Amino acid sequence: MLAADTGLTREYSETIGFVLSSLLCSTINLEELKQWCYQTISDLGVNEAHAYLFDLSDHSGTFVGIYRPLGFVSSWQRSAEESARCMALP
Repeated sequence: MLAADTGLTREYSETIGFVLSSLLCSTINLEELKQWCYQTISDLGVNEAHAYLFDLSDHSGTFVGIYRPLGFVSSWQRSAEESARCMALP
């Protein structure tokens, strides 16, 4: 799988950007983030998974510093409608 296909790198961060945006707007909770990390690690394989996925899967506490394990601030390019939908989800 190409790095661009995963959306998990500094250069291509759409996937991780979406996931963390969903967490920060409470669309998903910390436990769901951890489940996503475990599944992503499983899908990519332990040797190919980004190290920050392991750190995020162990994250506890506040969201302050949630980007620290990544080493970069991810982005999710979305329309105003997509953003509103994300914020409207329980």
